[in-house]
Amino acid sequence: MGINSKVKEVSLSEVESIHGKKCGKILEKSDEGGALFEAGNEEETERLYKYGKCVGLAYQVWDDTSDMEKDSRDDKATYVNVVGMDGAKTYAMDLVAEANQELAYFGSTRAAPSCHMANIVVSRRN
Repeated sequence: MGINSKVKEVSLSEVESIHGKKCGKILEKSDEGGALFEAGNEEETERLYKYGKCVGLAYQVWDDTSDMEKDSRDDKATYVNVVGMDGAKTYAMDLVAEANQELAYFGSTRAAPSCHMANIVVSRRN
């Protein structure tokens, strides 16, 4: 199944796989690279990787909630089609909470800008 797959019925894991290959990969790798550049240890690198993965996926899930009408018309595989609007919004917010939990390791002052960015993902309107 490619990134541009259009499918009427898909599983949650299939949608997650599709979305994980989009924005999630960009954020995941940029955060991991930042940790390496800063000479972060293995634990810091892993936490930033998980943060990026969660925020990237949250972005895609939240995007599904704003593109619902168009995506349904185009028959795209989305979180909204699989778990409904409320389920998708809840999942996106849970992913942001998980991302921010990964950043808690770094302390509130150091993590504040990245936590703020993650929170914006689930508060934006298109």
